[in-house]
Amino acid sequence: MPTVPAPASRPGPQAGPQLETPVDPQLAVKATVAHQKLTKSADKLVESADQQTDSADRRTELASDRTTLAAERTYAAWVRTGLAALATALALRRLLEAAIGARLALVAVLLIAFAEFCFTAGF
Repeated sequence: MPTVPAPASRPGPQAGPQLETPVDPQLAVKATVAHQKLTKSADKLVESADQQTDSADRRTELASDRTTLAAERTYAAWVRTGLAALATALALRRLLEAAIGARLALVAVLLIAFAEFCFTAGF
């Protein structure tokens, strides 16, 4: 029957002689198979952890892209609002200038000022 050396006690001057312990061959085969399964399982865990890290990096990159796109949409909304206010002011001035007079000029100036605010707030 094959034998396996027994584990040595702590190294040092007091270590005793190496003893050999008898090993059952079937038990040795089972232990080897179990060791292989554990090694395979550990490799899968390491691979999974690497994939999760890659996935987290990708999510961070996508979050940054979403933030940039949101900022661009917000800027476009400010410009669109400013252009609408400017167009409304110019249309009111042109259409109703003779009928309303000074009040309309004030409204047009306020709308133009609002349009300027929208353009500068977008930056």
